[in-house]
Amino acid sequence: MPDGRLLPLGLPKLLLNATYGIDNLRMPLMGVRPEYQGKGIDAMLILATMDNAIPNGYVGCETSWILDTNDRLLNMIDEIGATQDKEYAMFDCDVDDG
Repeated sequence: MPDGRLLPLGLPKLLLNATYGIDNLRMPLMGVRPEYQGKGIDAMLILATMDNAIPNGYVGCETSWILDTNDRLLNMIDEIGATQDKEYAMFDCDVDDG
């Protein structure tokens, strides 16, 4: 982008090179309605993502937050051989008004 400007030529260059070097994808949300849970639909979604990602050059996938109480999803992720590389914690505190 010449001189940090997007227009007129910078934006097309940015869009053209937007995926250069990206080899990981992110699955920010994945959920199955309660009436369909336990029927393998969640596994099919993960499998379909993997089947489509690998031929397109993706080598890794990051999921969104998974609660440590979500045993179904944690077991499924363990079954496909995924590894955990991050852990987030949430804390609660009162903020004094004054």
